[in-house]
Amino acid sequence: NDGLFIFLAFLFFAILLKFWHTKGLGAWYALCTVIGIALITKVSSFVFLPIAFLCLLFLRGLPMRTKMLHGTLSLLLIFLLSGWLPILRFSEQDITRTLTIGNDGMNDAMKLSNSWENFLSFNPARIMKVPFNNPWDDASNRRYYFEYFLKSSLFGEFGFKEIQPLAVLMLTAALLLLPLTFLGCFIDLKRSLSAHLPLLLTAAFIMVAALTYRFRFAYSPNQDFRFSTLLIIPITYYAIRGIAALPSPLRRMGQVLIVCFALLCSGFLLWFYFR
Repeated sequence: NDGLFIFLAFLFFAILLKFWHTKGLGAWYALCTVIGIALITKVSSFVFLPIAFLCLLFLRGLPMRTKMLHGTLSLLLIFLLSGWLPILRFSEQDITRTLTIGNDGMNDAMKLSNSWENFLSFNPARIMKVPFNNPWDDASNRRYYFEYFLKSSLFGEFGFKEIQPLAVLMLTAALLLLPLTFLGCFIDLKRSLSAHLPLLLTAAFIMVAALTYRFRFAYSPNQDFRFSTLLIIPITYYAIRGIAALPSPLRRMGQVLIVCFALLCSGFLLWFYFR
């Protein structure tokens, strides 16, 4: 169901932006329809609910009475589309067969601790030394959440020893783009929070959901970026926003950096396809 979920996630965001800019109720109900379908596709879709309804709450140009009315009606629509599934599952004699959340029952060899160090430690040198994840092996530094998250965004949980130099270059470019991404996010928070609220809410809630999921179900595979693929949009936007805010000489270097990163990623995909 990951493929369908990713499609619905990007469709959700596209319709959310349309609703935010047009204030059209047709777009709002299309958005709620996508949420309803996504909820029966993957539990991760629950993160769409606060994003959508906070956008409705803070949208300018609609009276609060209208927001309350359509907010209530849309919750009913979402329940009609997806509420039948948990009712059906809970009515089964053995719900563990079809209603398992958080990959409960994973092999204990993949279990991790929830120490502060695991969530706060981020060492670029350690990432360069071991560029690939292995959910079974501590030698891959699997316990460090953000290191695992970054590496999985490029290579998943797989190792490609044949192209390790290319992998190191990709990770180097990604690490150099990270400060620019944070810079772009800071600029939007400071200058145009309301204009870019859907983007900020999407990034914030997906990251909070990913962290909460890993904390609640402390297994190494639950740190994978594949649960948070919609983050690609805000990360790309904020990286470009950060580059655009740089002084002229540095801006040119940032542009070269992001183009090089795209070319390196394309090279990896071509190698993977033709190998």
